[in-house]
Amino acid sequence: MKVNYILLIIFSVLNLSTKSQLLDSIKNSFTYKPKLLLKLDARNSFISDYNVKYGGLKIGLNYNRTTKIGIGASWITSNYISTYNEEDVKLENINFLAFIEYTFYKSKHWYADIPVQLGFGELKYTKNNKIKAGTFIFTYEPAMTLEYRFLKFFGLGFGFGYRFALYSKQNIPEKLSSPIYIFRFKLHLGESISKNKKK
Repeated sequence: MKVNYILLIIFSVLNLSTKSQLLDSIKNSFTYKPKLLLKLDARNSFISDYNVKYGGLKIGLNYNRTTKIGIGASWITSNYISTYNEEDVKLENINFLAFIEYTFYKSKHWYADIPVQLGFGELKYTKNNKIKAGTFIFTYEPAMTLEYRFLKFFGLGFGFGYRFALYSKQNIPEKLSSPIYIFRFKLHLGESISKNKKK
């Protein structure tokens, strides 16, 4: 699927969130007692047209299985080797994240979400654990995901989106803005502690 088609789908769905009915749904979800949420993410993306993998860990709060907010971190798990000043260097990136997800469809086992995350961190070239070049990076990643929930506490999901990256290309001349493909394992903590009651 071409990038422009991916963006069209994402922003068409994101545009729905401006409707008053959905905004009311998000607002109403915050009147419920939140439950703890822990997520492990595996994202496939591209750097300068080469496939790379990102790992991620997130913790947050789940409000009425509708709105989820939290923080986390992500990092490149692939061994990405590039060339800088005629040297082979490794590209490293660790981002700290803030995220929000809105569930626009849910049934007994299936959930469809619109996750959006903002990240900031350091993008750098290293060799023998020494930094050769580096820059601050800011990322914005809207996406769509579909999750299958089983055994009450667990969820497996997949999705797609796009990473918009802002950084100094003079320091790190790589292309990081690209489509992303998401695979996730989610643990729904606190489900057996109490029923979902309003505050």
